[in-house]
Amino acid sequence: MEDLISVIVPVYNNINDIEKCLTSIQNQTYGNFECILIDDGSTDGSGEFIDKFAESDNRFKVFHKENGGVSSARNLGLDNASGAWISFVDGDDQIVPVYLEELHNALVQKDCKVAVCEMFKSQSKRQSEEHRNNYQPSKNHETIVFDKTLKKTFTKISTCAVGGKMYGADIVKDIRFSTDVSFTEDALFFSDSLVNVNKVVYLNDTLYIYKVYGSNSLSRHPTPESRFSRVGKIEKIYKHFKGKNKYIYREFRTLYSVLCFRDFTFIEMQEEVLKHKKYLVKQLRKNVRYFMRSHNPGRTKKMYVMACMLPNLFQKILKKKRDEEKADIKNG
Repeated sequence: MEDLISVIVPVYNNINDIEKCLTSIQNQTYGNFECILIDDGSTDGSGEFIDKFAESDNRFKVFHKENGGVSSARNLGLDNASGAWISFVDGDDQIVPVYLEELHNALVQKDCKVAVCEMFKSQSKRQSEEHRNNYQPSKNHETIVFDKTLKKTFTKISTCAVGGKMYGADIVKDIRFSTDVSFTEDALFFSDSLVNVNKVVYLNDTLYIYKVYGSNSLSRHPTPESRFSRVGKIEKIYKHFKGKNKYIYREFRTLYSVLCFRDFTFIEMQEEVLKHKKYLVKQLRKNVRYFMRSHNPGRTKKMYVMACMLPNLFQKILKKKRDEEKADIKNG
């Protein structure tokens, strides 16, 4: 008998997208799944819609709760999941018909407990529909081992979004989403799951359709403040691995140094977040050797060193260059 897969879908005011989402799950080529729908206090009729949808397919189970945020909704889903494998789909996203089958097969064939696939970032309803109906997987599966070779492959799994992944239930049974953060809580969950494994299987296929258009999500349209919140979460992640897995620790810390540098170049344009400048300069100086091992070109590494040594001059030069570029565009 096929393994049971639990698909957890948090729902909050997704009335315009939830039918497409659930239909994409219902039409999976892998039929032995349960879809756990968590209505997080919706006020637009989403809760009533999923109740009606579940009446026609007993694989769909509905739970209603007071609004508490997406993390609490996913946690309730985990509490009620009974599958051998766990996957998450957001209520405004979709999956291609072979999503569950491909991830599950890759996990079994490669003897892994975590699978990661690519995401298709959809800019319109038409794009979502065309990708869902026409996509053909490449069957290109790669085992990524957490050893000294990780530097070459880490970028393939460094996207920490909750979608596009499948987990063995046994490795996430004691993990829950943090309810005290509002950004990148999914990254913390993903990093927690990696503590319990020494390899993952990567599928070079866009099996998950991530809705970019018409969304107010912080993760899809980050504000200046949420960008720095992201940096803080990556810091938590790399510290989380200290003493547990030196290879993952090193790669996440390298990623952290890159994000700090990107955001340092960003704050010049955002007066309201200049308070983060001192923090970022301190972090840049602490993480020089990690940035130097990143895949950035030599010119960028020289800029990083200048930002560490002469941050004010660096930002003045950066501002002058941007002003000149704006003037060139304005003048045609």
